[in-house]
Amino acid sequence: WIWGRKEISSLEDANVHWDGYDTGVRYADLYIGKLLDLLESMGVLHETAIIVAADHGENLGELNVWGDHQTADEFTCHIPAVVRWPGVTDECAGAMRAGFGYHLDLSTTILDLAGEGGADMAAKAGWDGRSMRETIVSDAPGREELFLSQGAWSMQRSLRWENWLLIWSRHTGFKDFPEWMLFDLAADPHETKNLASLRPDLVSQGKARIEEWFSAQTAKCPLGDPFDVIEGEGGPLHANHTARDFEPFLTRLRATGRAEAAEWLETHHGAPRPPEISIHG
Repeated sequence: WIWGRKEISSLEDANVHWDGYDTGVRYADLYIGKLLDLLESMGVLHETAIIVAADHGENLGELNVWGDHQTADEFTCHIPAVVRWPGVTDECAGAMRAGFGYHLDLSTTILDLAGEGGADMAAKAGWDGRSMRETIVSDAPGREELFLSQGAWSMQRSLRWENWLLIWSRHTGFKDFPEWMLFDLAADPHETKNLASLRPDLVSQGKARIEEWFSAQTAKCPLGDPFDVIEGEGGPLHANHTARDFEPFLTRLRATGRAEAAEWLETHHGAPRPPEISIHG
């Protein structure tokens, strides 16, 4: 918010915001470079395994989220990663890989690359992660699909497969999200056209897969479904109807001609709204 814009109301605002974000990327890049220079000065750079990753991605306008990570979509959940491993990546230096993998696959991958039988050790230990060695070395496809989740800003569960992304919103994070959103990321990489109403077949198939997979995972949780816990706390941490800034938010909506939206939130909190009731109108 220092280098960017608090509100995006014009293309100029957007450009300033993007420039500020690029400055942050440049800052990180500079200090990664300094670390690599230090390793080289010590004479160990070319025998050191290097992995640069992140805890999350970032939306820069996608789904009307600017410089933040609030959704279970491609931009929040697509985590950047750079891997250089002596003796493993030498022949594919500079190549990009498109295979699907989870962040939890990274630990199994490290164990696999570090020694013979590492992946088998991880499997015997009950780890859920899979090694991405073959994806790194030969661009193997990796996992067939990914199940994504968000519970800090919104409450969303998603399925990512082939070129498709299906998002189910149980709590909108006080945004204009319908219950189901379907995007063709090949044709619409910035998630601007919700195809859910045009492809009910994919929504139906994806919904069944989301319900089946998350039911299997939540069965392992001592407290049950984490979303039930979040809902019992008043909603996500950053969009909670018990928070002290919720009432001022409703007041702001009413003062700016959006009383209908305020009434909806007051009664239904973060439940997906019909399209005719807009928070950002």
